[in-house]
Amino acid sequence: MFLEDVFLESAKSDLEALVAQHRTAGIDGAFQWDPFVAKSMLQKAIRRSDTGKAEEAARYLLRVNEHGFWRRVCIIALEDIGLANIPLVTQALQAERNRALRSSLGGSEKVGLALVSAMCTSPKDRTTDDLIDAIGSVDYRCWKADVAEMSEAERATLASSASASIHERAIAALQLSPASALSRRVRDWCLFLERLPEEALSPCVKATATLGLQRTKSEMALYMALLSRDLPEAPKQVDDWFPPAVDLSGLPSWTLDGHTRLGLQAFRLALKRSPRIGKFVRRWATGTVSPAKTVAGLVFRVESAQLNRKLDWSLGQQLKEEACNNRPGLPAGVAPEGLAILREEFELVNECRADAVRGYLR
Repeated sequence: MFLEDVFLESAKSDLEALVAQHRTAGIDGAFQWDPFVAKSMLQKAIRRSDTGKAEEAARYLLRVNEHGFWRRVCIIALEDIGLANIPLVTQALQAERNRALRSSLGGSEKVGLALVSAMCTSPKDRTTDDLIDAIGSVDYRCWKADVAEMSEAERATLASSASASIHERAIAALQLSPASALSRRVRDWCLFLERLPEEALSPCVKATATLGLQRTKSEMALYMALLSRDLPEAPKQVDDWFPPAVDLSGLPSWTLDGHTRLGLQAFRLALKRSPRIGKFVRRWATGTVSPAKTVAGLVFRVESAQLNRKLDWSLGQQLKEEACNNRPGLPAGVAPEGLAILREEFELVNECRADAVRGYLR
């Protein structure tokens, strides 16, 4: 425990230096959209390393919903930064937890903008979220049933195994707790991490993952700990390919995803205007989500989940490919066809977004 405490104190001290050194990027005008659009712009701008747009969204959210901003920052830290920068993830979690700490460093806005800026320039990794999508595939349904039949001790052994695949370990770890209450499951996951020896989980990652579970209750923190042993020592960084973007009255087109009303409206328009997209969805959609959300799931993988300064490692690449193939509302194996259509017709998607914004501003 001593090493974990030293790491947490060091992260807190480094946060003070980070805030002191930060200079706010130029922010153009007042944000004129709703909080859902702001949350989307914040996260997508961090993924693209667009500091100006990220700070614009962050400042708006800090002023209209400070609590919501800090919860979002913690999720972004686990989902998009993750193993690429463990100290920064820790600092985001510490700042969210401790209002007194934020006050001592100059207030929530000053600390929040400094963290957002650091996330933009940081290396990034989305493998924790990709793992969630990957093991959500029907391909693992039988394996999940087999793990459910194991004893608690057998699941713990599998979750900490040095030879099992990350898929097996993640499924076993997720089922470690028989409790239905999320708070109890989080306690069981934290206890599992605490019992792992240092050769299986470094004290720094253990401290961060435990704090992440306590603050977000998200399995991403658990998976980050499991994935850490598979990360090579010095992975190179690459930039993902991004489809073309356009400006929509000061709003980047990539902001409008499936978590925004304007994004869903744009995808409804795309279904009507693109014979290829419309035909694909009519042929393959399972009906578990709406047609617009089916398109949104594909857009997410073509555009929204892309990263600048992404860690490039073999397991990360494998999990991203599996996640791309497991899209909401589609049966296994058909997503690549839809992704290919969207890559070829992305200009049409942006035209539909522009029309949705014009209708909103009218």
